[in-house]
Formats: sequence, structure tokens, C-alpha cells
Amino acid sequence: MKVYFAIVSILFSINLNIFADDAYIRTYISEMSIEDKASQVLMMSIEGKKTFPPHLSSYFDSYTPGAFILFGYNFSDTPEACASYIKSVKQSIQNLSKAKTFMPPFFASDFEGGRVYRIRKIGSPLPSPKKIAETLTEEEALNLYTHTAEQINLLGIHLNLAPIVEKEKI
Repeated sequence: MKVYFAIVSILFSINLNIFADDAYIRTYISEMSIEDKASQVLMMSIEGKKTFPPHLSSYFDSYTPGAFILFGYNFSDTPEACASYIKSVKQSIQNLSKAKTFMPPFFASDFEGGRVYRIRKIGSPLPSPKKIAETLTEEEALNLYTHTAEQINLLGIHLNLAPIVEKEKI
């Protein structure tokens, strides 16, 4: 069980330094409209895998979601192309935003391993959580998940939506 808590800590601490200054955050948020604040709680899927699809500009209008979930079809065949796509989406969303204060969206995807591993073409292989629990020590699992977190962070992904506890058969 300790390994799961360690994994959670790593996955959620990748970009926690952005929350270091509470006064700055409160000021920043106080300058946002109610519509901008509401849009920050939305996580939406998006089309494409090379650049932001131009036809979506009218869909988002001036209120843009706070997050995007990426699926297998959003990932290109190279790490550089994936990172470029995410940068394209961020830039396009910023250009669409009419908010006084712009908060870049964060990106999430499923990287649980085994059958559900969105970057299998470009990242290191990741076994299923069950296989990891059966074959690796806590330290080895921590190292593996740390490496995975580093890879997805380099792509520009902020949140791994992988489950962290596998239910055992009773």
C-alpha cells in the first residue's frame, strides 16, 4: 500500500510549485469573471493530433475549458509531434480567450499501463498495475512510475488519470 501512496505523491507533485504563492493566486482569481471561473472546472476532449483544429474556434468562443483530456487518437508517432500538438492547443486557446487573465489549460490522459497506455508508440513500455504489483518491489515500482511521470511531463501532460489501486478478487 505504501507504493500506491508514493505513486500518488509523485503524480500529483509534478507541477505543485505553481500553487506556492496563495496571495498571488487569490489576486489572479479575483480578476476572473464568473464565466471564466466556471470554464476552469471543465475538462473536455478535443480532436486532432497535429495542430489545434481551426473549426473548433467557433465552438469554444471566448470561454475556454480549464483542461483537456487526451485519448489515443490525440497522440502522434513521435514525442516531438505530441508536445507540438499540446503547445498548439495551448496557444490557440490563449488566442481565443478574451479573459482579462488567461490561465493555460492543463492536459490529462490515461497512462495506467497494460492495455491502457496512450503513449505506447513513443514511450517506455508500462506493464499493467497488477503485473507491477506482482513482480516489482516498492522501490522498483516507484522508479518505474517516476520515469513514466517524467515522460508524460515532457510531453506537456499534467495529470495521469490512471487508477492507483487494483481491487483483488475475494
